[in-house]
Parts: sequence; C-alpha cells; structure tokens
Amino acid sequence: MGLAWGTAHKEHFLFLFASILVLVACLASWSQRFPAGAMIKRTEMVEAPAVPGAPAPKPGTPKVMIEQTTEVAPQVDTISGLTTIRGSFMFAIAIYGIFVALFNLLYKRMVVWPFFLNGVVALEVGLQGVSRSIGSTAWELWATKTESLNWVEKLVGKWRAIPSAFLLLTFAGAIVLISIVKGVVGGFAAASAKQKDKQAASSEAAEPRRKAREGKRDGGAADGSKPESSPS
Repeated sequence: MGLAWGTAHKEHFLFLFASILVLVACLASWSQRFPAGAMIKRTEMVEAPAVPGAPAPKPGTPKVMIEQTTEVAPQVDTISGLTTIRGSFMFAIAIYGIFVALFNLLYKRMVVWPFFLNGVVALEVGLQGVSRSIGSTAWELWATKTESLNWVEKLVGKWRAIPSAFLLLTFAGAIVLISIVKGVVGGFAAASAKQKDKQAASSEAAEPRRKAREGKRDGGAADGSKPESSPS
C-alpha cells in the first residue's frame, strides 16, 4: 500500500482536503451576513395623505403618489448549498471524492476526475458569490460599522459580508486546479527532460563505435591496406 510504504503523493492529501472543504461549504450558509442591529433604507411609492379640510376628490380622480423612505431591518433568506442544484451536485461529488482520495492513498492510484470536476464548479460558484458580495449593501454596512475600530477590523470587517461557504469553495477550487495544472506542466517537463536524457545517452553510446570505425580506417590507411568492402 502506498500509504504504508510512505510513497503516496502529497496531491492525494490535497485532494482529500479540498473535498472536505467543498463538503463543509455545501452544508454552511450561503446567505449574506449583516451587522447586528443594522438598518437599511427602503423607498417605496405610497398614496399621499389627505389634506385636512380639503374637499373630497371626485370619483375617478387619479391618486397622488409620493416617495416614502423608511428604515427597516434587512431580511435575509436562509439558504445553503443543499437548497441549490449546483450545491447538491458538488455535495455528492465531494462525498465520492473523499472515498476516491482514500483509495488513491491506499493503493497508489491517481484518479483525479472527481476533484477536477468539483474544482471547476466550486471555483465558478465561489467567485460568483464573492463578486456579488463585494460592494453590496451588507459590505457597505460592515465598512461603516468598523470604520471607527482598529486597522485590523477595518481590513477584515467588510469581508464578513461574504458568506463563508463561497470563500471555502473558491479556496478549494483554486488549490485543486492549481495542483492539476502544476502536475500537467511538470509531467510535460519531465517527459521532455527524459527524452533529452535518452538522446544524450544514445549519442554517448554511439561515440565509442564511431571512434572504433575511425580507428580502423586510420590503421588501414597507415599500412597501405584497403578497407574490406562488403560483398554486394
């Protein structure tokens, strides 16, 4: 077994870790976080109140609408990865990937398609969630709340608006794809180096034979004999 003999590739542990990250991200909340007690402004069109002492409007008269701005608590729909199609798909592949990673470790196999597939989907979903959260209302509310605190809070405060699930998905997808691309590039480089070594070894092996042939020709020319010609 590869794990027992200590010959398992470190990528197997990386893929197992990435599958666990995706699994946790699918179970975690995908909803935005708002600061405690935060209020947001909501503007809506309402009917203008009647003016005291004014005559009643005639039937069929259009209503006068005005804008009204009120402060309300933000309403957040609690969702997780299992409530979405892509989240459920990643959850299933992550469970399968954990078993594949364990068998890869135990039997020195290199099955990577579950990790590559989940990495692509996880990176796409994670980046979408991060990009939607940056600059959102929750992002601005966190920035306002932490602007009077120390520099660490100012630096990381706004990032609390991003659901942790999207950060985990982005991280998991990135490390899987980087590892696979690195392995492919390294494989091409190793194959090229192996081919060059093979050509160099072939040239070194042919050098003694070439010198031997030249030595025979030089020896034949010195004693006046002609080299034997091969029969036609």
